Amino acid sequence: MKKETRKKLEKFLEDRRLVRNSRDIGLIVLEKEREISPKEWRKLDASFSYFLLNNPFEFKKLVNSLIKAQKEDKIFLLEIKADPNDKIIQVLKQICHFGQFNIHDKRGKLINTIKVEPGSIVVIAERDFINKEISYPRFYNIFDTALII
Repeated sequence: MKKETRKKLEKFLEDRRLVRNSRDIGLIVLEKEREISPKEWRKLDASFSYFLLNNPFEFKKLVNSLIKAQKEDKIFLLEIKADPNDKIIQVLKQICHFGQFNIHDKRGKLINTIKVEPGSIVVIAERDFINKEISYPRFYNIFDTALII
């Protein structure tokens, strides 16, 4: 990872810690494919938890990782490499609007409500992937703060 890119990322992620009074979800848009490897994301800081979404049906794994990151008071970095399904989009929207998300059973009955620490989630995706592969038409509108690198 280039030094300049690393500084921008560190500043953006540090700012995430400071917006802990809002429901903001951050977005990092990568201009070039694989500019930053998963290994490099994990090395940025021990206070981050990294999850790679490369299967749109990994909802349960994603939620479990998010809950673990919340319990450990870590910022959750979610890198999207697969078109997120409706459940994942709904979770992101609920967090942004309400600071929490609901988990339902197969019949739609509410099982649990998970509160999310404000400013604790950052989504990462490549610009071309967002524009060409993500089917949710208002994907960018979910996020309040964005960094393009």
